[in-house]
Amino acid sequence: MKAKAILGLVLLLSFFTNKAAYAYDRTGHRIVAQIAEDNLTTNAKKQIQAILGKNGLTANANWADDVRSDHKFDYSTKWHYFDTDGKCPIAKSDSLFYVGTKSGNNLLFAIDSLIKVLKNNKNDVIALKYLIHFIGDMHQPLHLGHAADLGGNKIKVKWLKDSVNLHSVWDTYLINMEQLSFSEYAQYLLDSNRSSSLRIKSSNLLFSFKLCYTLSQKVYEYNYANLNAYSYKYTFAPEMNDLLLLGGFQLSAILNEIYT
Repeated sequence: MKAKAILGLVLLLSFFTNKAAYAYDRTGHRIVAQIAEDNLTTNAKKQIQAILGKNGLTANANWADDVRSDHKFDYSTKWHYFDTDGKCPIAKSDSLFYVGTKSGNNLLFAIDSLIKVLKNNKNDVIALKYLIHFIGDMHQPLHLGHAADLGGNKIKVKWLKDSVNLHSVWDTYLINMEQLSFSEYAQYLLDSNRSSSLRIKSSNLLFSFKLCYTLSQKVYEYNYANLNAYSYKYTFAPEMNDLLLLGGFQLSAILNEIYT
């Protein structure tokens, strides 16, 4: 009985630990979705609500992560990232992007394919839910990371008092330092002086990829010995915010085109 009780406690703690690990990840995706929702045309919003319900983008922003526990969706496991390995010079990253969209079974190929599917069938609910999530993934620099360290998951760092991995810093810790809800954060970004200039570039997936790939290189080159969380946030938060904002504008531009 004692062994069963200990096992039960371990499973319970594991459940809460795993739930907590999704804290920013879920918030970050909802920020992107909220920005997109706020920039849909009236016609696009009406059509999407008919498919997904009210607040359909934010309500389904994390569906693609949630279904990873269901084996019938195993085919999409590699769609959440694109291993760049940092070998391609930034000046030649255009070719890397185009190779990714044609090579299959990665984030770029999935986005390109899902857009084509939805243009052919606007009511494909699975394709729509995946697209909402993957546009968010493409704007997180460690989803364009290195295969050897699993996009920073194997790189251990000290964040304040916590021992964490680098991927979770970007998925969780950076954005949580602002202590804002996803809707507050989205509005904060929309009100920023970067909003107008990034909105103009929102229809260009290649621009987003190059911006995120460039940031990914900087993230890997940073010296993580004696990491100061506040200094790190000061260095990277502006670029992270640009990507969140751009991701939202990008998603709305794609959906406005599909649901004209």
